[in-house]
Amino acid sequence: MGRFVHRTFTRRASFTRRVARMSTALVAAFLCALALCLVPSSADRVVRAQDVPPAFLGFITAGPDGNMWFTETVGRRVDRITPSGTIASFPVPKDEGAIGAITRGPDGALWFTAVRAVGRITVDGRMAFFRLPSGIQPGDAIVSGPDGALWFSTARGDAIVRLTTTGRTRTFPTPPTTSLAFGRDGALWFTDVGGQAIGRLTLAGEVTEFKLPPRKGCAPLFRGERKE
Repeated sequence: MGRFVHRTFTRRASFTRRVARMSTALVAAFLCALALCLVPSSADRVVRAQDVPPAFLGFITAGPDGNMWFTETVGRRVDRITPSGTIASFPVPKDEGAIGAITRGPDGALWFTAVRAVGRITVDGRMAFFRLPSGIQPGDAIVSGPDGALWFSTARGDAIVRLTTTGRTRTFPTPPTTSLAFGRDGALWFTDVGGQAIGRLTLAGEVTEFKLPPRKGCAPLFRGERKE
């Protein structure tokens, strides 16, 4: 009887030790895995989304230096890319807000729209900003005119603005527009998104509209009430 009790006790003690060792190993493995999760490797830190913010690319134009220039809207950068793919970035001050369209100016610099101003950047990265009169906020279209000035759309209010390279402005009331282009006739042509028409603005400020023919199955787009 004494032997049986002794053998039983010995087997129970051995089993208890094995269970304890297994538990200790499992706990150690769990803590090791937890540590690996909480302390990311350098590779993990490179690919995390918060470390590589999206560019939110905006507009692109050909520069006078043989390179292409484009904007990062939310990232507030003007970028230059060479034909071989080398990119240089030029940050825009935070005070200027998000940036939009960009074009080659008549003075050999690049001009771009921002929330609070129109910006100018030289091919070597020097920036300047032209503050606009109260109530004028640049839109997403800017072009260089044959008169040596810049012309841009507005985000608020129905107007196209002429800006000289010295910062002087003149506003021309027009229908809401999202795109601008100078024609061979020397006039500025634009899209009238509310009136389903193509507009023409002369340098003197005369506006003419050409209505599009009705499109079957397409409803006109309106921004509020439009009076004919």
